[in-house]
Amino acid sequence: MNTLFRVVLRGAVYELLRKLPLKVTVTLGIVALALLISVSGARAAELGYAELSASVTVTSATQASPTDLISAGAISFDGTTRVLVEGYAAQIDAGAAAKETQVDLWDGATNLGAVGGFGFAGSSGVYASMPFRFAKYVTPSAGSHTFKIAGWRVTGANWSFVSGTYYGTAYAPAFIRVSREPVDGAPGAAGDSTSCGSVGQPTCAVALGAGDRDRLDLAWWGIWGVVGLALVGLVAPGFSSLLRVTRGM
Repeated sequence: MNTLFRVVLRGAVYELLRKLPLKVTVTLGIVALALLISVSGARAAELGYAELSASVTVTSATQASPTDLISAGAISFDGTTRVLVEGYAAQIDAGAAAKETQVDLWDGATNLGAVGGFGFAGSSGVYASMPFRFAKYVTPSAGSHTFKIAGWRVTGANWSFVSGTYYGTAYAPAFIRVSREPVDGAPGAAGDSTSCGSVGQPTCAVALGAGDRDRLDLAWWGIWGVVGLALVGLVAPGFSSLLRVTRGM
């Protein structure tokens, strides 16, 4: 039945093309080819993204069983694609008491290492907080992976991973993101990472902003559009000749 349907469909398409003016047929072929090339060139950049709606109090005192903060959810990988995992929070709030905070990146049950945190000696009437930002390249093995960030208190009392409204102030939502897209500047070797908020790391390299990502996607569409037009210029004359020969039969 499927074979019969395909034969009938091909016959109908052939008759339609045969009855159309030659210029219309060639134009349709050019448009179809350009769309095919453009769509095939489009890249699925973002693989996973999640935001934190409210602040989380970190109570765990052990790295092996930390307080979960944000998870990107389960994502399937092919085993060869290198991806960028990044995260953000407006503040890591240590409060006034002496403590050392740490945030780790996890892949399921595997700790990929610390990506942020800081130590505070404590001072009466002084409250310590720092922004949190990290970006790390990883090449996951084939199969499903769940990336998350989790925190724990190395020393001292509990601390807060700030997101949303916190003590009457509205903060941007904390997030985790997994993507294929490049960062601003030449990437390093697999596993390279940078983090903000850690002692001795006042600055960091971060992923492109939303405007930069939009411009990058437009650039890709433009590149593939030019490639498509170039191929159309090569293919169209032969396609037109073929139709003339076919119609003359």
